[in-house]
Amino acid sequence: MSGKLLSYSGITTKSKAMESKLIKDDDYRKLSEMTSVNEFVLYFKSHDAYQPFFAALNEDAVHRGQIEMVLKNSLYDSFAKLYRFADKKQREILKLVFFHYEVLMLKSCLQKLFSPEIKLNLGVYREIFKEHSSLRLVELENARNLEEFTNILRGTEYFPLFMRMLNSNHKSLFDLEMQLDAYYYKALWKRKNKVLKGKEQETLTRAIGTRIDVANIMMIYRSKKYYAIEPADILAVIIPISYKLNQQELMNMINASSVTEFTNVLQASNYRIDKENLTQDDMERAYFEAILFAYQFSKIKYPVSIAPILNYLYLKELEIDNLTTVLECIRYGLESDHILQLIIKI
Repeated sequence: MSGKLLSYSGITTKSKAMESKLIKDDDYRKLSEMTSVNEFVLYFKSHDAYQPFFAALNEDAVHRGQIEMVLKNSLYDSFAKLYRFADKKQREILKLVFFHYEVLMLKSCLQKLFSPEIKLNLGVYREIFKEHSSLRLVELENARNLEEFTNILRGTEYFPLFMRMLNSNHKSLFDLEMQLDAYYYKALWKRKNKVLKGKEQETLTRAIGTRIDVANIMMIYRSKKYYAIEPADILAVIIPISYKLNQQELMNMINASSVTEFTNVLQASNYRIDKENLTQDDMERAYFEAILFAYQFSKIKYPVSIAPILNYLYLKELEIDNLTTVLECIRYGLESDHILQLIIKI
């Protein structure tokens, strides 16, 4: 135990110090009362945690995409700082976290492929991805079609998957993102058992299992609510792993003939949400909180383990989502109370 305590002392102390700099409720209240993007940028130019990232931005000539890039860069910087404190075993676990960031970046590139007007400028992530990834981000960002995108992935683990999708009849953005999610979670589920044992394995199993259940629930919901996808096609892209959502419940959701029937099955499961007339916003909020609970439960149960570090990185990821939401709300002139209702409490 003493050896483990010693091995985690440095990185847990670092994560606690970083966690103390996360955005507080009072910050969100002040941000929610802002009336322009300029105010948002100026606020973070004097914020301890974000000042280094916002210092070079000109608040009078900045667009939303640039701000979102800066916010994401702070997440990757947090990861890099913890990685430098980690020992060999801890770095193997953190590589599983970066696998998640890599897939998120691929999704961003796919979104730009389908909507060329999106501005990314992924060059700002060049150094962190050069160290932890083989993705050629700038080339992927500038790919003109799916065939070119796939060829750029040659030599990476994603190439066989994208070759199959390139030769498929289902090549919408929705199809590609769902197939990428399924690949990611299946690979992650296997890798965690190879890399981890004991408390670390239990911690990541709880977190990943919850994320898989939530991803499946939301994918089935969107399929029925917005796309009218047939059950057989949903089954083809579903993540074939269950945690607290058993196989029968999953199949009943897939085969539901309406959103109402889907909701009835959901409300009888472990992922019941105590609210009537559920909206997508209600569901997303509830499931962000369910994932957060999984991380925080492990942090409390196993304080001398990777759990506190994984908890911090998820809190940071939620913070970036929250700040992106606030930024969008400010652009559309939403009321402060409405904005605060959209924030995921961390």
